[in-house]
Amino acid sequence: MIKVYCEDYDGSFDAVCAAAFKILGLNGEAAVDLEFFDESGMAALNKEFRGKDKPTDVLSFPMLGGIKEFSRKNYPLNTMETGEVMLGSIAICPSIAEKEANEANLTINAELCLLFTHGLLHLLGFDHMTRQDGRQMRKLESLILGKAGEK
Repeated sequence: MIKVYCEDYDGSFDAVCAAAFKILGLNGEAAVDLEFFDESGMAALNKEFRGKDKPTDVLSFPMLGGIKEFSRKNYPLNTMETGEVMLGSIAICPSIAEKEANEANLTINAELCLLFTHGLLHLLGFDHMTRQDGRQMRKLESLILGKAGEK
């Protein structure tokens, strides 16, 4: 299972985590650090880590090089005191998500779940650097969101 660590977390991404865990055939206990930023905070992160001086909707910061069973044995340096393997951090900008939701005629919750899923897939080693990789990520996002009841 994947646990989300976030101040005042309301459980809104638990179904996404469970769906991703099942669809991707993951094993063990993992965790994600989640933080919400305003547009100026996201712009600062985007500039620092990607060299782009503008806000963005989601950023992810993976901590693992490859994905094996999540256990202290496989990831001794990334295992938290509670036993979960820390996958990394996801940063989301709700105000940008709201604009994107309106443009796509989605609910804000559906857009936030999409952004979280996208970030989670990056933490798990997926990317969209090529067209084929992008198609694979979009397909996985759709499968995960469908199973989580968000599509």
